[in-house]
Order: sequence, then structure tokens, then C-alpha cells
Amino acid sequence: MSHSVKRSDLSPMFQVPDIVRLWILRMLQVLGASDHFIRENGYANTRVASSLGLLADTEFTASKAFEALRRAFREAEAASANTTAPAVLRKNIERVAELIGLSDCDCRVLEFIVLLRAESILDDVADWLGAVHSAKVVPVLAAVLDRPAQDIDRSLAESGPLVRAGLVTLGRASGTVLGGKLQLLPGFSYRIFEENLDLLDLVKGVAERCPAPTLAITDYSHVASVVDVLRLHVQRTRFARQPGINVLIYGPPGTGKTQLVRVLAAEIEFELYEVSSEEAEGSCMDSAERVAALRAAQRFLAQRPALIVFDEAEDLFGNGNKLLEPTRAKRISKGAVNRMLEANPVPTIWLSNSVNGIDSAFIRRFDLVFELPVPPKRERQRMVRNLFSDVIGQDTFDQIAASDHLAPAVLSRAASVLRQIGPDLDRDVSSKAMVLLLNNTLKAQRHPKLRGHDTSQLPELYDLSLVGADTPLEEIADRLNSSRRGRLCLYGPPGTGKTAYGRWLADRLSLPLRIRRASDLLSPYVGETEARIAAAFHDAADAGEILMIDEVDSFLQARQHAQQGWEVTQTNEFLTQLESFGGLFIASTNLMNGMDEAALRRFDLKIKFDFLTPTQAANLLARHCAALGLAGPTVVERRQVECLRNLAPGDFALVQRQHCFRPIASATDFVRSLSKECELKNGESLKLGFF
Repeated sequence: MSHSVKRSDLSPMFQVPDIVRLWILRMLQVLGASDHFIRENGYANTRVASSLGLLADTEFTASKAFEALRRAFREAEAASANTTAPAVLRKNIERVAELIGLSDCDCRVLEFIVLLRAESILDDVADWLGAVHSAKVVPVLAAVLDRPAQDIDRSLAESGPLVRAGLVTLGRASGTVLGGKLQLLPGFSYRIFEENLDLLDLVKGVAERCPAPTLAITDYSHVASVVDVLRLHVQRTRFARQPGINVLIYGPPGTGKTQLVRVLAAEIEFELYEVSSEEAEGSCMDSAERVAALRAAQRFLAQRPALIVFDEAEDLFGNGNKLLEPTRAKRISKGAVNRMLEANPVPTIWLSNSVNGIDSAFIRRFDLVFELPVPPKRERQRMVRNLFSDVIGQDTFDQIAASDHLAPAVLSRAASVLRQIGPDLDRDVSSKAMVLLLNNTLKAQRHPKLRGHDTSQLPELYDLSLVGADTPLEEIADRLNSSRRGRLCLYGPPGTGKTAYGRWLADRLSLPLRIRRASDLLSPYVGETEARIAAAFHDAADAGEILMIDEVDSFLQARQHAQQGWEVTQTNEFLTQLESFGGLFIASTNLMNGMDEAALRRFDLKIKFDFLTPTQAANLLARHCAALGLAGPTVVERRQVECLRNLAPGDFALVQRQHCFRPIASATDFVRSLSKECELKNGESLKLGFF
């Protein structure tokens, strides 16, 4: 059967590099793809036929086509000794080979994969080979490149320089054509053709130079000792060309991990490159692709004074590990990751929001692992002052600085929003807007909202002589002044001054105070309460703070009465942290009955706070009257307040707050209000004849 080739098919030969023409012919002749190419009524792809010079005959028959193909193949093979890749490609690959140590076979394999991407016609012919399983890749390339199969196998091995350098990744998915099996570093296939190529440009798009930091080393004074160790270690080991330097920094989002690495690089005058998480066109890179990018950056930066940062490391090492997941088409073995951590030539700093679920086999290969927490209160105060001092009021300033959950990035973003709208708002409205912005973020992150006042502020009228404790409170402070460590349990009815004593003690010892309530630590999510408990102790220890936990009975109920497993694990976690805490810990509770016996044994001192004595109540009444600008209580009014039962300092503070809504005009009004509070507490009406 004959077929007349259309005149449009007789256009000038479709030009491809001679090496590409040779490879196409080998695929067609040696690997049998010609059956897909030559059909009974014509060529399957006229572009391929044109590139091979097969369209010269005006009359087509299959037999003539096969004969012309065999003739073209023989001619190409005869000239194959002098057939090479395009000059610019060959020159640039030779430069890459010198930099990272490629063999001649490695270079030819790399040339083929590059041209497979660059020349669509070559990729089209490769598709005619059908699905190429992993075991079939080596013999296919051996035939196309005319190289021994064992050499090709070494070039594509996981331990070979092409894979170790991240330039080539051999896909594992079955049913994939050759172009899908041989993955190339993103962007490499077109940059490698550039004249006067800067080899560092080959990793552009997968490892980018980081900008200068916006923070300074002084912004990390709360972790200064760790940063000093990190700086010296990285600097000295890098200059010594020591391989396998890896650091893991973890902490909540927004605490400044990325900025810290940039500050570190600037301090030691090293270039800093970050491994990308997405390709130039915006598609996300999977874990294997990011590892390939890291490997490439390691090789191309090996001779430079540089650091590499790998963000979102939990994608590789954490729960739901994408890198090691066996069902993924692109994966890398756990052993290969370990070897990479042990041999990387450029120090790498890994950033993660959490270390939960990271295999200990990985953890032990990091030189340094440390948490970057939300800065302590003194640092937050400085940061808030720098960001907001001219746009918010003092009360709002105190609220923001008191929150232990507001990361620097959250504060910085809120400040930028406020400054955009700030010129149109007065300070009061700006303050309310700022609280709204921050509370919405805290809520989304499942953190407590900003409190209405600074919880570490000591009440103005607090006086130890007006506290009904069964132990000399000032003597306790004197004894703690030297040791600065201990475990105190303050118990007694609400309002008797337990929390206020914690604040007084912190002032007396000149130590910062970290107060946590049950609502701050309890979470409905499995394991999160335990994590919050541990974080409270760790953060207080790192910041040198007194840790005070109110409503501690929420965590320390007797375990033998527990009805849920999580109740036991919470108590166990609390006791474990308490046992190892080296600072001053204060617990307060209104409910001493039912506390776990093991917990009670761990407290060095248990102090009962009781209701006011009659004399204390009368003296406190006089102080509150003076604070409100009222005349001092008469003898009768003093006797009236002395007769009230179960009166606590908190009752006086409550009545004074009521003054804003219901003005108190005299000491008698104050006593009457105190009486009503006592009635509510006692559940009965107090019939005092002198009212």
C-alpha cells in the first residue's frame, strides 16, 4: 500500500542536535520503538520523520520507511564517535563535573536527561517505549547512550554523585514513561544552556539567597547563651570544613526562628541560602524534591562560606512523614536521610514548629537542638514599647505585654495593620482595635485572650499583716531569698490572698512571676494539656521566673478516683515536671480535700490562708475608706465589720470595684456591701440589729 506524502510534509528538515538524532534512532532501532513510529499508512509523527531526514520520498510505503530508517541508523552510528552534545551544554556540564566530581558516564547521563527535558521530540519518542519500570531504566539508557549497564547503574545509584548532588532523582512509581522516571532538579534543564553561566545559578529557584535580617542579636537576649554556643560551633566547624553539621531550632510559629538564622549568618558574615518549598511556577515541592534541592545546594555551596536553612522540617521528620511514606511515588529511604545528615558539607539549620513525632534516630544526628520560645515578659515589654508606644494606651500596653502567647511575628503584623489605619483613629480606638486584632489571632491559635489587667501586678492595699495565714509569710520570703527554690502550696477559701502573696513574694525576691490558671493549661485535645503543663515549667525555668499555678486541684486530684485515662496522665505529667523543676514553684487551690497524696508529699511547705480576724477586718476597712477618700470608720462601724463572718481581703477589693457602679458614700455603706457579700457566701441572711 502506498501513501502520497503531502507537500506540506516536504518542508525543510526539522533541526535537532546530532546527538538527539542519534538517540532517537537508537530508541527506534535498538529498543523497538519503530513499530509505534512507522504505520501502514504513514509516520506516526512527521516531526520525528523530518528530523531524521525520512520525508525525502514522495511515495510512502512501510517497507521503504523501515529501510530508510535502517540506513539513517547506520549512518548515525558510523559518525557516533564524533557526535557530542551541544557545545554550551557540554562545557557547562564539564564545569559541574569538576565542581561536584562526576565521571564521564555521569556527564553523559546528565546530558541525556537535560536534552530529554529540552527537546520535546526526544521525549515524544521516549514515550513510545511505554511504561519503564525502575529495573528497566538502566538497560534503556545503556542502549541509548551505548554504555555498559553497570556504569549506568552506578550513575543512577542513590550513592552516586548525580543523586547525592540532588541533580537527578529516579522516580519509584510504576507505569511511568522514561521522562517521568528521570527527574531533574527544577530549572536546571534551561539554565545549563546559558553562556557565561554562574554555576550557583543552577540552584536558583530551589535554594535562594536570604535577605538581610530585620532583627538584631539583641532581640534574642532571652536565648543568648544558646545563640552564643550556636554561633561559635557553626563558625569554627565551617572553617574547619567539618561535615555533618546540623542544628534543629523549633518553637511556635512566629517566634522568630527564621530571623534568628539570618541574624546568625550576618553575625559570622556567612552567606545564607534557604531551600525552597515551591517551584518557580508556584507548585509545591514534595519532600523528595526538597531533599534533592538541599543536596544540590550542599554541593554547589560546598566551597563557599555559607549556611543553609531548611524551613518546615516537620514535613520530613514529623508525624505523617511525607518523605518516608512508602506509598508515595517519590520517596527516599530513612538510611539515605541519616547519611545525608552525617555527611552534608555545608552547615544546615533545620526549622520546625514542633519536635513531636521526630524519630530519635534523626534527633541524635543533630549537633544542637533547642527551642525558641515566645520571649519572656521583659523582652515582650521592650518589643511592645518599640512597636506600639505611640499608638496605644498604657492599660493596653500592659495587657499585651502580659500575654505569654503573642509571638513577635504576630505583634509585628498587628502593628503594621494598626499603622495603616492609625492616622484615622485616636489612641483609645487604636487600643481597642489592637486588642480585637490580637484576641482574634489568639483565639484562632487556641490560646487564651488578653486579660483585662496585668496578672503580675500586686494589689495596692496588699499588706501581710492583713492576711490570715497560719505561717509567718515574711519569714518564708527571708529564707527563700538565698535559695530561690522551693515548692509551696497555698490553700484556703477564695479571696484570702493566695495569688496576691505570690505576687508579693516575686516583688520581694526581685524575680519575674509567671502565673498560669487552669484555663490556660487545660485543652480538649489529646495530649495538649500535658504539653502545656510541660511548657509552663520549661518556660519558667528558661526565663528564671517564679511559676505560680492557680486552681492546681484541676491537675492533682487523687489518681485512684480518676475515671478517665487522661486524668491520670495529666497528674503524672504535672508531678514529673514538678519533680524536675529547679526554681521556685507556687501552687494555689481552694480545694485541698481530694488532692493526690503523692502530690502533697512533693510540696516543701503547705500554707493555709484563712478568713480575716476581726482586728484585720477592721483595719482593712479603714484602709479602703482612706483609698476612697471617705471618713475613717467609727467605733460602731468597726464593730459591725468585726462581726461579719468569713470575710476575706477579696471581699473588700470587690466592694471597692462596685464603687464605680454604685458609689459608696460612707464607711457604713462599705460595711453594708460587705455584709451582702457575706450573705451570698454563707447562704443565709445576716440579721445584724445595728443595720
